[in-house]
Amino acid sequence: MVACCSDREASTRCGSDAAKWAQDAGDPNYNLLNECCRAINSGNPGATGWTTMAQKNMDYMISDGPGRQKFVRFWTLMAEAIKGHPSAFALELMNEPMSINRRDMYDTWRAVTEAVTAIIPDISVAVADTG
Repeated sequence: MVACCSDREASTRCGSDAAKWAQDAGDPNYNLLNECCRAINSGNPGATGWTTMAQKNMDYMISDGPGRQKFVRFWTLMAEAIKGHPSAFALELMNEPMSINRRDMYDTWRAVTEAVTAIIPDISVAVADTG
């Protein structure tokens, strides 16, 4: 595996080369097989979460729009799946969210909380803040 974690190194390896990013697409082990992913993920460096690419992904997921809608939908489906299970009492929306857009994070966590408590009124929803 190639070890690197900076935007510059990842960009040097794959940049915006769609063909490289498409290699192994659809494989359940995409992140382990694709050379671009391996370049970013090797050694699981903590700084990976702060790369431009990671922040763009987070922005898509937590900004008002289709990414947030999909994230809320995911947790709505989870709530539907666990609503009758007696040991399901809490949801942790994301482990160590890496985003500097705290307002969008709050708005997203609130949207999820409102959606899942409509299904399971007494579910506990954990929220985390950067730092």
